[in-house]
Amino acid sequence: MADPTMATEEGQGEKPMMLRAVSVSEPGSKTPFELPEDLIKNTELEMDPYNENETALRFLHSKPTCFIVIGKPGAGKTSLVRRLAAEWKCELINPTEIILRAIEMETESGKKCAEILNRGEAVSEDMVIKMIEEKVNSPEVAHHGYVLDDFPSLSEDNMSIKDQLELIKNWKLKPDFIINIKIPDKDLEERRTGQKVDPLTGITYIKEVYAPEKPTKQPTTEEEGEE
Repeated sequence: MADPTMATEEGQGEKPMMLRAVSVSEPGSKTPFELPEDLIKNTELEMDPYNENETALRFLHSKPTCFIVIGKPGAGKTSLVRRLAAEWKCELINPTEIILRAIEMETESGKKCAEILNRGEAVSEDMVIKMIEEKVNSPEVAHHGYVLDDFPSLSEDNMSIKDQLELIKNWKLKPDFIINIKIPDKDLEERRTGQKVDPLTGITYIKEVYAPEKPTKQPTTEEEGEE
């Protein structure tokens, strides 16, 4: 494989160092994610922003945008998470979907979850946290980023919020944005009592969506009728 640096010719002085993305199929090559950081840092100023190859290489080495959406159950976290994942092209990380996906793919974790659920028991939060961390460290998340639906552990009896924040701070890909949805308890109660779940998609809808109130017609007065 050719040296990624440009050779220096006699009498012409040193030329700026150039980088190129190499194919994974090339023997002994490194993926763009494995190029030395100091090499990239030293050549950052030499990159031409109008060069498509150099711009693509810079994008491949940039950190993907990551989100965490937190809030009370029923506040609309999952709906917002889905929209963010679609708009930002991020990987959606939802504990329920991770478990179902693992069971569908028949992974080792999925088989354990299936056995637990078949016994009528709940999957432990420690196992869920482990599966979330595996997803966060996956290659697709390293490229696209993630949108995490709430904290890894829903119960502070298992792990306090402080410990969960410390856990997240130690992730290789730390969240760039933490969105906290706040809603009054009265409004939250109304949302929860009117929620319905689509059995085919599993998406939860609130009453304002599936049965919106029709606007009431204002009675016309005699003066308005004459006009």
